[in-house]
Amino acid sequence: MEFAKFTLLSIKENEPIREREEEILLNLNHVVSIKPINIVMAEKVMRGYWIRLTNGKKYRAIRIPFYIEDTLIRGDNKNIFIEEEDLKHFNQKEVQ
Repeated sequence: MEFAKFTLLSIKENEPIREREEEILLNLNHVVSIKPINIVMAEKVMRGYWIRLTNGKKYRAIRIPFYIEDTLIRGDNKNIFIEEEDLKHFNQKEVQ
């Protein structure tokens, strides 16, 4: 299992309508897709991502691992294959 840190937006059901950021480690083996989206906040629109997992759940994220974001921004039309050793290197860089 390989984990990476994402920052998700969540809305709690019994709270006033507001968005809250939560950092979470997701297992990259369960990420099916990541799609760039615009997220409407109370006073602004910001860039974000839809993350879909193998269990069908979807999450809105405002921060994703930089190596995934870089690939999306560059617009590469290639599949992303990351060797396990490279992934460990990327995750260590994010922690620093």
